[in-house]
Amino acid sequence: MIRRLILISAATALLAACGASTPERPGSKLAPEEAVAQRAQERWDAIIAKDYARAYEYLTPGTRATTPYEGYARRLLGGVAIRWTKADVDRVECTEPGVCEAKVYITYLVRPAQMGTGNLEGYSPVYEKWLRSDDGQWHHLPSTTGR
Repeated sequence: MIRRLILISAATALLAACGASTPERPGSKLAPEEAVAQRAQERWDAIIAKDYARAYEYLTPGTRATTPYEGYARRLLGGVAIRWTKADVDRVECTEPGVCEAKVYITYLVRPAQMGTGNLEGYSPVYEKWLRSDDGQWHHLPSTTGR
């Protein structure tokens, strides 16, 4: 009897896990604002961890088709004097179907040109455009800075 209950419980848990929706798949139970907030946070977490290959995957397919990974990573590495240390998604607003804007507060350290003064910490909002592709996935459409 106990063995049968354990098997039923395990099968139920397995079926529930298989049916779980994620923002990566069409039919997700997350609202667009929630899905974009999650993806924007994941993207910035990758940038902060200097995992530029993972961050690159969040770009729109069109951006990836016209911007080689090496160029994208070079732009992110270009600001040697700036190091991003934290990102917090403040809000996401979806103005029309398939288009959202995320406001992300970024904390960063700046190494001044003058030696011996120590790093300066800054805090600034960044506004990002996110587009939903045909497969239901949300992708970041970068500004001309590539960030």
